[in-house]
Amino acid sequence: MLNLQMIEVGIGLALIYFLLSLIVSTINEAIARIWEMRAATLKVAIKQMLGGEYEEQVELATKFYQHSLIKSLFREGTFDKTFNKRKKKQMEDRAVAKKVGKGPAQPSRAPGMEFTAVDARGGPSYIPPATFAKTITSILREQDTPKKPAPPEGKPLVDLFTDWLKHRLIADSPPSELGEIRTVVEKLPNENPARQALLTLLDDAQGSLDRFEANLEAWFNTTMERVSGWYKRKLQLITLIIAAVVTLALNVDTILIANTLYRDPTLREAVVIAAEQRVTATKESTVQATETLSTTLGSLTVLTTTTTISPTSTISPTQTAPLTQIDGYITELYALQLPVGWPDPQNHDAPDLGLMPRTFMGWLSRIGGWLLTIFALALGAPFWFDMLNKLVNLRGAGKPEENETTEATAQPRGRSR
Repeated sequence: MLNLQMIEVGIGLALIYFLLSLIVSTINEAIARIWEMRAATLKVAIKQMLGGEYEEQVELATKFYQHSLIKSLFREGTFDKTFNKRKKKQMEDRAVAKKVGKGPAQPSRAPGMEFTAVDARGGPSYIPPATFAKTITSILREQDTPKKPAPPEGKPLVDLFTDWLKHRLIADSPPSELGEIRTVVEKLPNENPARQALLTLLDDAQGSLDRFEANLEAWFNTTMERVSGWYKRKLQLITLIIAAVVTLALNVDTILIANTLYRDPTLREAVVIAAEQRVTATKESTVQATETLSTTLGSLTVLTTTTTISPTSTISPTQTAPLTQIDGYITELYALQLPVGWPDPQNHDAPDLGLMPRTFMGWLSRIGGWLLTIFALALGAPFWFDMLNKLVNLRGAGKPEENETTEATAQPRGRSR
């Protein structure tokens, strides 16, 4: 059975990692919102689906984002408008410079396509698969809208009769809706990956429009699985960077904290009590908070790890400003009285908690403690809350067993006397 002292040290470390992970998650979510990472990643995926790697083939993707079904899913903010206005001017100037021969060699776009909705900032962070299918079908239908025939001026009677006869023959056997869509798809450039994909989906639909739209939804969902991997890797890298910044800013050394908890039973007991209070308050309040690394792309939810946490107040974390949340977590962290933070050079009366190493080996140990903290925070707040809950339960399960053993050994002594 594990030593109770080591379990208590693990509880203290899990509590610290949990609080720091909440700080990292809050910062991560703020960055994702400011830079609209979900919308940007989804836009890259749509662009590759409908235009591939060819920068000049943005017409189909542009019509997709300009469609009313897609535009109704997001609202362009003031910052987006300012950013798009500046970027539009830059791309138009770049196109003019290229025509003159002064700019770098870049893919040429069709006239009027120098800056489109695909290049603009902003967009929906989530598109339902059914909406994707309806939008693509609507775009392909609109491109094949027949033009009104010119009035018959000066045509011979024989030509008018021939045209009327052709019209009647076509009217008796009108082309199917998928036939019209196929005609539009076949006009796409051969190097556009959407052409081959759409033709394959049309063949599989076997003339059924409903089945074609179902195939479009399946295509979208399959692509979103791959995009979810992109976004997950991107978030993991950002999380690791933020974890390093938070660890160094707060000077959280895992080795130093573990040694302090192991050697100081009074401090260790206080930290364990704080951990038990947080776990108990969490179970009683049942405040649900979604881990901020979560995102939704397509019909798939990636990195969604919902856990139950207890805020420092009755206000839900999702309704609190990020800076207020971070300040609350840091206050709770410092309240544990652990060797965390950097010493104040102006406060000479502050106790020496070992915050600043004085030897070369001390700095090596400090760097190792920082690295342990960084990699621990990369696991996320849900992982450490679950670990904290398990360790608290393990400690509680071990204490009654220890008392029973003490009573069992004490009874024979009483009889011998």
